[in-house]
Amino acid sequence: MTQPPYRPEDDRSGQERRSAIAQRNAALARTISIIYYLAGALEILLLLRFILRIAGANPDNAFARVIYGLSNIFVAPFANLFQTPVLDPDQAFDINALIALVVYALLAWLVARLVWIIWSDNP
Repeated sequence: MTQPPYRPEDDRSGQERRSAIAQRNAALARTISIIYYLAGALEILLLLRFILRIAGANPDNAFARVIYGLSNIFVAPFANLFQTPVLDPDQAFDINALIALVVYALLAWLVARLVWIIWSDNP
């Protein structure tokens, strides 16, 4: 058996292909990191909302207003899912915020996994 003659362009094309795959995987990893970063920021926002509500924070306080204002849009789809148990006149166990926390975490994982499956060379 004879081997085909050595051609330097074969090495270059292989290196270029490996380099392109490495760049694509790096971009994919950055995209997935951004998805998890945004989901983490949302999770922190919802957790702060839950803590403020259960601790009975003053809703007229500027910080509480900002947290409630930013988180209302994300809790709205779950607003009437369960009744919110009121512990004291100022305290409430916001179970809907906890449900939103879990649902958005699962959605972020599913989106990140879907991105990986679609654009990765090795799912």
